[in-house]
Amino acid sequence: MLTPGIPNCSQVSDMLVFDLTPMRQATMLVWLVGMPVIMVLGTFGNIMILLIQRREYSSSHSSMSILFTCLAISDLTSLWFDPLFWWLEALDVFIYYSFLWKIRMFVIYLTGHTSASILVTMTTQKAVSILWPHRVKVMFTARIAKNLMCGGLVFFLLINSHLLYGVTVILPTNTSTPRCFDMYVSSEYAEFFNNVWGWVDTFFSSLVPVLLLLVANSVLIRKVGQSLQEARKRFSTGNADRLRSREKKTSSMTVTLIATSVTFLLLTSPYSVYFVFRERLFAGADKDTDIADANDLAFAVLHLLWIGNNSVTFYLYCLTGAKYRENFFKARLSEQSQEANRREIH
Repeated sequence: MLTPGIPNCSQVSDMLVFDLTPMRQATMLVWLVGMPVIMVLGTFGNIMILLIQRREYSSSHSSMSILFTCLAISDLTSLWFDPLFWWLEALDVFIYYSFLWKIRMFVIYLTGHTSASILVTMTTQKAVSILWPHRVKVMFTARIAKNLMCGGLVFFLLINSHLLYGVTVILPTNTSTPRCFDMYVSSEYAEFFNNVWGWVDTFFSSLVPVLLLLVANSVLIRKVGQSLQEARKRFSTGNADRLRSREKKTSSMTVTLIATSVTFLLLTSPYSVYFVFRERLFAGADKDTDIADANDLAFAVLHLLWIGNNSVTFYLYCLTGAKYRENFFKARLSEQSQEANRREIH
């Protein structure tokens, strides 16, 4: 299960950080320090993507701009739901309203599915553009991209809608402090959630995206290599500048999506594997505090990596794509120019 399940017992402690065991201290630091850093970096990055893609779409109306925008919206939404709750709980602020809990879980799973599907669509489009360069403009128009995004959103809204019914917060009858609670409306739904929904979630957010990304990226790498070999044979030594231009253009077309796909695999796969084997890993945690502390730390670190996948996209774009860096600087210069004009007016 790639998208996060949430333990039935809050990991928040009344003790100060320096009173905790070393593993507990590390866990608390992940929630108190790591989460805010990831949220701030991810928020800035995804907002910059939205600003850049707005300019890009206004000039080109490309389908890829629509996909970039949808991915940024999905990542931004994910960053401001689940991580915020975890950070508040680490500060001993627990939001125990059932309605908010339902929305939290619903958004966690929804954005996990949509972000993965959008990344797969982007990489597939790029693979198609290399395999059939003359047909891609017909197969992936801006209108088709919008229809794909709307259709995918409706589909994932429907398959995740059961969360709005099945998850809740049921406080223990002997206390008003929600340290430990039941999060399912019934034992039947709990069995469905753990034994059926977990695998459905894994299928849509991990297994299928990983397989499709591996296939699409294999096509990209192979075709780019073949294209560059053909270009070297075609262009003579007198056309070295043209060859370098071709290599730069070809690399810029694919390296960003390949890097994004690899990052997705590296940051989300450990979390998925952890939840597949979580029952075995938790064995004995109720009797051995070391096992419990180790699991809490593993959960926190892997969860931070998973959230990091929603935060690094913009930085990967700038690191691997010269065109994206250029667009970023243009956007910054445009904002500075507009700010200067407003100051002159006032």
